[in-house]
Amino acid sequence: MWSFITRRVLIMIPMMFLISVLCFIITELQPGSFASQFMENPNISPEHLVRLNEMLGLDKPPVQRYFMWIKGIVTRGDFGYSFAYKRPVGELIWERMGWTVSIALLTIIFQWIIAIPAGIYTSLHQYSVSDYILTFIGFLGISVPVFFLALVFMWLALQMGATSCGRFIFR
Repeated sequence: MWSFITRRVLIMIPMMFLISVLCFIITELQPGSFASQFMENPNISPEHLVRLNEMLGLDKPPVQRYFMWIKGIVTRGDFGYSFAYKRPVGELIWERMGWTVSIALLTIIFQWIIAIPAGIYTSLHQYSVSDYILTFIGFLGISVPVFFLALVFMWLALQMGATSCGRFIFR
């Protein structure tokens, strides 16, 4: 078991590195930069744009910016700043983590509540009509994409009074 866990962790490290490089490249391929939106603003001087580029590290080569970004994530947990939401990205991630964890746990519990009794019943009533019906329903359950089930649970939770923060407000 420990060799399996060690193997998984060793595979996870280069995989996370490759995913981070891919994400960084995708953001770099977008035209312009954060500072370029201020270029046509007559109230902002060219000197201010230069200072803004230096402050954000936009004057450095992409490889150096990537390692600055990774260093901030690893050493300080700083994922950067979302200019769209005007908040740190780390706050946005943790804010949405509650929904993700609650939906994942709810999905697992739902699957166990259905699967364990169905598995016990079908093993005790092998080759019966009910065995075939439950096996068919099990195959349907396996074929339903997990994200679809998560969306159904989100809809149910919102119908029952949940807020976007993952808290329930009873009506």
